[in-house]
Amino acid sequence: MITQISKFTPNPLPDLPRLTKTYHKTVYPYVSPSRPELNVSEKTLFITGAAGGIGSAICQAFAQADIAHLVMIGRTQSTLDDAKADLLSKYPELKVTTHAASVTDTAMMTRIIRGTGKIDVLICAHAICHEVTRTSTIDPTELLKILETNTVGNFNIMSSVIHEHVLQGWNHEVKVINMSSALSYIHICHLSGYAASKAAMNLLVSHLSMQWSAHGISIFSVCPTLSYTGLTGKVYPPESPIWEDANLSAGFCLWLCQPEAKFLTGKLLWAQWNVPELLEKKEWIEKQAWHLEMGLNLPSLERPSEGTVVVDKLGKSHIKGEA
Repeated sequence: MITQISKFTPNPLPDLPRLTKTYHKTVYPYVSPSRPELNVSEKTLFITGAAGGIGSAICQAFAQADIAHLVMIGRTQSTLDDAKADLLSKYPELKVTTHAASVTDTAMMTRIIRGTGKIDVLICAHAICHEVTRTSTIDPTELLKILETNTVGNFNIMSSVIHEHVLQGWNHEVKVINMSSALSYIHICHLSGYAASKAAMNLLVSHLSMQWSAHGISIFSVCPTLSYTGLTGKVYPPESPIWEDANLSAGFCLWLCQPEAKFLTGKLLWAQWNVPELLEKKEWIEKQAWHLEMGLNLPSLERPSEGTVVVDKLGKSHIKGEA
């Protein structure tokens, strides 16, 4: 087993390739819950991992933006009760419903979703992770549990909400957000089992979006801020200077619920990216379906043009575009 990374290790994320020049670490005005344009009154948020570091920040942000009903899912009732009490102390008019349930219990999650009624926003913020270790030493039993929770659990919850959208005849736009991880496509530390679970879910999100984006459902994958939580604490110590503000992740999720973000459905995004710059790049993002999606990275972002050589299974070659 590998120990935590040194507290003196710098945050690697700002140096990675990104779509926007600006890299945020804290909330800024455009994604602030106090911005009137981000108001979500009369809506219902259904969130898993609601009492966790990122999940609780999301709950606080949506409450500040006047969410009408907050449905909180977590593993233990005591942590949910504490989170609910904190929310109601600040927003006494807020309707809060809590359910202690495992996301891997498909039957129970389906009952909870069906009993909730209309859901406007679904955010899957739950996750589990193994200890920092080399890939070859991951316990297969633990790996299976991680995949069942982070991938299969996510998928089943999203599918249930989508099916209720159809069965109950909801006529409103549903926003679905998968809290992913930068580790889903880059290698920073020895958390490959966790990374694999996130990568698999990113791809499922892309396929779900292809199937449902034309039917009133927008689905996004978001790499959250590097904030101190029980999960990230496995990698970096609490006194490390690298930590970013979880409220930025929350504000970015809040913005994704707005109509102007719909063009990003199916995409893999970072909460740290600057939203006004993203909007400026809308034309490029929409130019090709695979932009900002999981896939093979090649020097060119465009597909082969006319005139390229194709060799068939018999070893014969021909020029693409020729009869």
